[in-house]
Amino acid sequence: MDTILLCVCYHPQWQGSDPINYIYGNLDSLLLQHSCKHFIMLGDLNQHLVERSFQELLTDYGLTNYVDIPTHISGPRHHRPSRGSDHLSSSRYGGLLRPHSCVHHHHIC
Repeated sequence: MDTILLCVCYHPQWQGSDPINYIYGNLDSLLLQHSCKHFIMLGDLNQHLVERSFQELLTDYGLTNYVDIPTHISGPRHHRPSRGSDHLSSSRYGGLLRPHSCVHHHHIC
């Protein structure tokens, strides 16, 4: 069975690119230390503030950002969802809530 490294992050706006740089600089070690072949990162990364570092992390590790819509109303104007549609139950977030069958009988598909 393959092991997945699950990284849950919160990147406060005032920390600059430190959290992304930490992940970028330590990901190989973390994967080796825990014998992981797969990596999932989730959380509030405020990636619009550190776009270059975030894109380098995605590119260099072959990662995909599945969130391509705003998730809050207090960020930059071009990242804000419209009022009234910021609930995860909204159809606007349907792409994030679709079911996936990644794990079946304790094996990764």
